[in-house]
Amino acid sequence: MAYFIIKPTRREREEKLAESRYKAGDPRIVGVVRRTEEAYEIQRQRAREGKPFDKPYAVAADAPESIQAEREVVQRAGLDPDTYRPAQ
Repeated sequence: MAYFIIKPTRREREEKLAESRYKAGDPRIVGVVRRTEEAYEIQRQRAREGKPFDKPYAVAADAPESIQAEREVVQRAGLDPDTYRPAQ
């Protein structure tokens, strides 16, 4: 069985990042990606193309990594991450 792996072209990738940057409203980021793995892959692709890594990528708030990071921040603040009440 053959599988076709279709990746966006450089132009499509850059347009998508520019659109997500515009929607996010933050000029200090390159764009918003769905997962951290996607951000690393785009960074490696851009490095191969000779583009500098001078602005970070934002990871979407609904990504599993973002949800876990939010829970860890709430726990460090001494709150229960499910109820946002003081931990016992």
